Amino acid sequence: MKTFSLIVCMVMSFSMTLMAQNPFKTEGDVIIDFNISPNGKMMVYKERTADGAINIKIKELKTGKVSSVISMKLKWSDMKEIYSGVDFLTNNEIIYAKGEKMVSFNLKNKKRRDLAQLPDILVYIKALDNGKGVYFTDNLKLYYSSIKEGSVSEINKIGLGVLSMSVDKDNRLLYTIGKQVFCLDKAGNEVEEITSEIAKLVVNPYLIEATGSKNSFIVAGKEGIFKVDISKGQSIKLTDNEKENPVTKIRLTPNGKILYYQRNLDYNKISALEL
Repeated sequence: MKTFSLIVCMVMSFSMTLMAQNPFKTEGDVIIDFNISPNGKMMVYKERTADGAINIKIKELKTGKVSSVISMKLKWSDMKEIYSGVDFLTNNEIIYAKGEKMVSFNLKNKKRRDLAQLPDILVYIKALDNGKGVYFTDNLKLYYSSIKEGSVSEINKIGLGVLSMSVDKDNRLLYTIGKQVFCLDKAGNEVEEITSEIAKLVVNPYLIEATGSKNSFIVAGKEGIFKVDISKGQSIKLTDNEKENPVTKIRLTPNGKILYYQRNLDYNKISALEL
């Protein structure tokens, strides 16, 4: 009986936590980007307000508490900062663009450090789980930056129209262009089988998110959001995709239990789906 009561309490607690953050509306008018911390406890998001301010905030996923980390009043000419993404470098450090540089901000000691010179607008950014490197893209190219060396190297791929980026547990880069999925290994070589196998399982795939498994991915396509396993040739639909309001961003918690997503017309809202 005690075991049963404990299970019920755990389920209720998890359900209440999910309901408390679903949907989650920000104070800003537009959410530019958001990502989940490596330990799955926090969300970092970047928003733009009607008066032109850019805010970066942290949300504690268990309690729902939101705290402001950075607030910048920018001009529309400051393209690199307005449209740049944001991610966690480590659990205590976030990474984003500041002027001409890629920078990090330590959430504990409140110190900023310059990491690398940016070649162009930092549109999407995704850090490796070990915090040693970062993949990012501008409007035309894909890049990799070593945090230790502060170097930036161009990956021999066209980044035009990149819609999503993710990094799996083997530090392979997953990204989508148009209605195609691509995967690059650590040497920058395309992993052909992932691209071809996902195309067999999801119609017009345009967003991808890595999971804890090497062969499993969350993929958004024309007919909905799916969890696919290319080793088994299986796909499970998680939710439908609204024709007039399709999903534009998906982020999975490291434990694979909750999928956060944003739809095209929900400019300042993030929803959560229990998997």
